[in-house]
Amino acid sequence: MTLSAGELKSWFADFISPCHGAELSFLFKNIHKTWTGFLRGQIHLMLILGLITWLGGFILGLPQAFFLGVIAGFMDLIPNVEPVLAAVPAVLVALLFGSVHLEVSHLVFALIIILFYTLVQMVEESIPGAEDNGWGS
Repeated sequence: MTLSAGELKSWFADFISPCHGAELSFLFKNIHKTWTGFLRGQIHLMLILGLITWLGGFILGLPQAFFLGVIAGFMDLIPNVEPVLAAVPAVLVALLFGSVHLEVSHLVFALIIILFYTLVQMVEESIPGAEDNGWGS
């Protein structure tokens, strides 16, 4: 839809009488402003979530923390299942490799990672506007 926005705009304008051209232009400007604000906010949220996940994983000694932070950031695009999809790879890495810094069993470290990802998700949901992606609008 975004790639063919120009074609959609001209196709839609053919159905509107010319006397409503100013209102149609105003509508398209508002739609553009809303979508760019949403996308900008979503990108900011993805970057912040990925950065927090990376730093937390690094501090806890999670192997491949940067890669898992990138996954967590990208998974933020998928609503409702994002926390689970982001946590599964991190928990698997924790179970298989353990911590680089902490002297705990792999199972205990996996539970720590689950707790960390739950905490990150709770903080994200407590930020006003983050749950409806209203950051940039």
